[in-house]
Amino acid sequence: MSRRDDDPFDSFPLRAPEPVPGCPECDRLVRSEKSARVRADLSGATDERVRLRTHLEVAHRVPSRAGCTGRGRGGTRGASRPL
Repeated sequence: MSRRDDDPFDSFPLRAPEPVPGCPECDRLVRSEKSARVRADLSGATDERVRLRTHLEVAHRVPSRAGCTGRGRGGTRGASRPL
């Protein structure tokens, strides 16, 4: 079975968002995500990455899909679709 070019799940998993250097809220969210991973709380770690993406979008105007380029895992191939 071949993968269709318009497969909406072709870009998963998303890369971890990049925090803005010097932002205390970004730093706090990154520390919370790392802490959750250390505790093997994968759901909590995911929640913190979502919070960081939201913070980046609202506070720093960084598009939620920033850093996702190319094809296959981590890429959107230019497709615009909601998360």
